[in-house]
Amino acid sequence: MKQTTKRFISMIAGLAFIIGAFVVYINLIRPLNDETQDVKAQVFGKETLIANQKKNIDKIKALIATYNQAENKEAIASALPIKQDDAGVLAQLKGIIENSGLVVQSLSFSGPGAKISVETNASRTATSTQGLTRALGTVRVQAQLAGTYEGLKKFLGNLESNVRIFDLESLSFAASGDQGSRNVYNFSVTVVTYYQN
Repeated sequence: MKQTTKRFISMIAGLAFIIGAFVVYINLIRPLNDETQDVKAQVFGKETLIANQKKNIDKIKALIATYNQAENKEAIASALPIKQDDAGVLAQLKGIIENSGLVVQSLSFSGPGAKISVETNASRTATSTQGLTRALGTVRVQAQLAGTYEGLKKFLGNLESNVRIFDLESLSFAASGDQGSRNVYNFSVTVVTYYQN
């Protein structure tokens, strides 16, 4: 065989080898490479999710630790006492009313109130909600007050910013029967407060 024929055959063989390598790469290696990249992306996504979940769990543990501290328990107990405490309700309401410039004409309690169930987000998604819901007792207070409109606004602001939770259930007012005092009104207010069972 001639030297040129050998060169031509070796060039054809080299070209066939390059084309074969390209075909193998396209049909075998590239799909596996794409599949490997997809698997790596899924693994990275799951690792990121796990890392975020661990951070959230650590934050929740830190929150639980802060709620378990004594001063936080006292603050929560001030807002939502662990027993009915009618005397505390009376003292706080009387202070709020007097601080607002209103005059108490009468106060009446109706309690112990109905028990309402408070459901946490966790209990809605849990299969068993036993132990995750708590019943709250309510105390309803009806008050007949007299004073100015500005005093009523101040009373409502003080009621809203008070440490203990009070909900305004109803409010009605009428002009005072006294003809000499045009800016004085009679207010009928019903508020509800809660306590832990």
